[in-house]
Amino acid sequence: MSKKTLIAIEGFDRVGKDTLITTFLQKYSNVKQYKQPTSESVGISYRDTKQFELYLYDHYTQVINELIELSKTSDIVITSRLFVSDKTYSELFGRKYQFGELAEKYNLLKYFNVISYCMLWNSYDEYLKRVGNSNIEYNKEEFIKLNDLFSKNTLALNGYVAYIKNSDSIETNFEKFKKILINKDLI
Repeated sequence: MSKKTLIAIEGFDRVGKDTLITTFLQKYSNVKQYKQPTSESVGISYRDTKQFELYLYDHYTQVINELIELSKTSDIVITSRLFVSDKTYSELFGRKYQFGELAEKYNLLKYFNVISYCMLWNSYDEYLKRVGNSNIEYNKEEFIKLNDLFSKNTLALNGYVAYIKNSDSIETNFEKFKKILINKDLI
């Protein structure tokens, strides 16, 4: 069995991950999207470290098993938030990094070559423009720390970082992503 490709789109909330995935799926029909269940649907806050760790263990076990099943029918699978996001938020909130450990336990990398593509805001001002004053989730200090962690963790996993501005068009962001996939001979 040859390995399939798992593309993980990582990064801040509201940076355009889902838009990038949607654009990619519209242009390439040989790609399957995997949508993870969200923590909001079970009513657990990611800032409640102990409860969220328990939730994540079960969640990631389910995600990995479902991804392995998808590897049987799809050559390319795209999703958001996997290795990099779990590592980054684990470090930010002082909780255990679980996705990597579970991926190893269930041999996820036996089935997939993983490409991590992380979308980060170009600046705190760009983030504020996007989310508006009423939806600010991270103060400037948290933003800088989160940006640095995402970048460090993406590069540590041989991933790719793209800095996003609000003025960037969907097509501009897609073209940045597409160049990487072309270089990897995926499209």
